[in-house]
Amino acid sequence: MRPFRWIGILIMAIGGVGCGTSQPPPRLDVTPTLDDDVLIYSPTPTATITPTSTHTPIPPPINTPFERRPLPATWTHTPSPTVTVSPIPSNTPTVTYTPSPTATRTVDELCEAFTGIIVYDPTVSYPRDTILTMFAGIDDPAYIIVFEATERLSGEIVTYDLDTKGLYQVGELVLEAFPVIGTYDWVLYLQDEAGERICPIRGEITLRERTIFDYIPTATATP
Repeated sequence: MRPFRWIGILIMAIGGVGCGTSQPPPRLDVTPTLDDDVLIYSPTPTATITPTSTHTPIPPPINTPFERRPLPATWTHTPSPTVTVSPIPSNTPTVTYTPSPTATRTVDELCEAFTGIIVYDPTVSYPRDTILTMFAGIDDPAYIIVFEATERLSGEIVTYDLDTKGLYQVGELVLEAFPVIGTYDWVLYLQDEAGERICPIRGEITLRERTIFDYIPTATATP
């Protein structure tokens, strides 16, 4: 059957040329026919591999019995230490009083605070049995007030220590305690612990014996 099919195709091609037509020869689409003697390629079918999952069983846990071992013979139970809670410190600061240092006075300041007054008239001679008023003091108990009187001719000395204890006090000056009559130069001064004399106040006083004229009352004029 194949030779006759090829001949027919050739004749149709020649006939078209002999006619002298300018039309292009018709296109013959020949569908190939599978014959017995044509080897037809058949691709080898691809094998499809389907993965097979294999489940491995998990062995069950083995419960091993707990073995309680005895404690050593020398083991001694030590109790847990007791927690001691310390008190919370206070935020309030503790005020420590520090005494202020005492300011040291100058000599001029001490003399200004020192007072020594004897109430009398320096122009008058006083009988020995007269008692005069004295006012003396210092506002610092560390100092002692000293009264000292020296008679000009004989050199006899009278000394009194006046401890006013840091106060201003009024006292009596008994002239009868003076050893002799005469004119005395007296001085009042401060004395510190070292025995130094500070701030002297000076004056003079005259003593005499009392006479009969001292007992005569003073005549008073009648208006």
